[in-house]
Amino acid sequence: MDSNLKKLLKRSNLGLAYLPIHSKGYLLRTKGDKRDYIIINESLSEEEIEKVVLHEIGHYEHDNEVMGSYKNNLRTRDISEHEANKFMLHQRIKNYLNNGYEPVNINYINLADSLGTKDYLEVKHELAKYITKKSKTSDCKSVV
Repeated sequence: MDSNLKKLLKRSNLGLAYLPIHSKGYLLRTKGDKRDYIIINESLSEEEIEKVVLHEIGHYEHDNEVMGSYKNNLRTRDISEHEANKFMLHQRIKNYLNNGYEPVNINYINLADSLGTKDYLEVKHELAKYITKKSKTSDCKSVV
């Protein structure tokens, strides 16, 4: 497992359990002071495990911001799933860029395909954040 993923799990104080389940994974919230867990389908590839873990950390970090019942309200569920996917894409793109790739040179459609998502606009939006950051940093350096 990637060291960044381990850091995120530690920061969130989430445990991992690999079990023979029918879905890819889910977040198991516990009562009281007990540790919450991400349950992962034991037959997933390393890449799928990374996606699922990041997605579930996204739920852990953002579901409390979403109003309504996940189980009983489709709109709430859509928003919750979107935020979890957005978190996962943000983390995967950040890791990709940390490997030395320049955001301005990346074709967002190809990147989305390589990340296994059809959410092209979210990938484009996420890359744009890094391009904007980089141009602001460059502007500051040229002023000095």
